[in-house]
Amino acid sequence: MNVKEIWEQFGERAGTTIFHPQFFAKQQAADGRRAAVSHAKGVVLDIGPGRAPYRAAILAKKSVKQYLTLDHPQAARFYSPQFPLDYTGDASEKLPLRSASVDTVILLMVLEHLPNPQRALTEIGRVLRPGGILIASTIQTYPLHDKPYDYFRYTEFALRSLIEKAGLKLRRIQSGGNFATTIAILANVQMFQALKYLSRWPLGLPFAILCALPALLLSIMLNLIGLVFGMFDPIKRLRHSHILIAFKHR
Repeated sequence: MNVKEIWEQFGERAGTTIFHPQFFAKQQAADGRRAAVSHAKGVVLDIGPGRAPYRAAILAKKSVKQYLTLDHPQAARFYSPQFPLDYTGDASEKLPLRSASVDTVILLMVLEHLPNPQRALTEIGRVLRPGGILIASTIQTYPLHDKPYDYFRYTEFALRSLIEKAGLKLRRIQSGGNFATTIAILANVQMFQALKYLSRWPLGLPFAILCALPALLLSIMLNLIGLVFGMFDPIKRLRHSHILIAFKHR
């Protein structure tokens, strides 16, 4: 078992507990998945599903008829043969589906990776049936990741504008994070990325291993500080991410 596999197992077990360095980000991601399962109905199109840990929960719903997945051709090679993609395509260009052919579109933590988000949301509006629903999440404050396919960061007001221009009606937007929790996320990501970078070098690997446990303990302390001080941030201008629910007019 290599270091990456050990880290992935730790991430799966720690999950949304305070012991995970990205505790607050994981919480928001879990909220997005719960929203997707809760609102899914009819024919569901999941754009950029990744491992889709909510797949079984969605298919278990009586209101869901079909679960379809789509991702960019360059991402297709990362998918397990057990769950191959139903479609490959660029959501920023044209979705390979008929107009008014799906009832639900799931777009979790994908919008920031699309070079033309307005076009993508307009396409989603096209393939949704009247009364169809979009469940989406994206980030406002987070370090660069999945380079070079990391294009945008969104405020609540940018999302409202994009949804409106796509011809969809915003039902609800849930903004997550505050000054304390967002700072904790940024500090923890930076700390562990630095250790990851050091581990690539023969001289840096022993130092990275030596610092791993202290770094984990420090990340837990930062999470605790975020929890406490987050309760005293009534303005909440420094958001981490957003979850939105929108629908297509009947």
